[in-house]
Amino acid sequence: MNQLPDVRRFILGKGNADSYAGLRLNFVPHHSPVLIMYDEQGEEGEHVDIAEYSFKELHEKLEGLGLVRKEML
Repeated sequence: MNQLPDVRRFILGKGNADSYAGLRLNFVPHHSPVLIMYDEQGEEGEHVDIAEYSFKELHEKLEGLGLVRKEML
């Protein structure tokens, strides 16, 4: 993740990924960062490779998927 500063900042920075209700992070060493969506039954759905997303695009993607930031609740 060191080669992906925007993704690293988004995932590890306070008030970013940790601010989204319902978002859980699972670190898999030596794998490209992937956002995996699950349906209401807990079944795995869409996979989105987020390696090329900018910091701003990561927030826009999550908000576009309907995730809400905790401070906005």
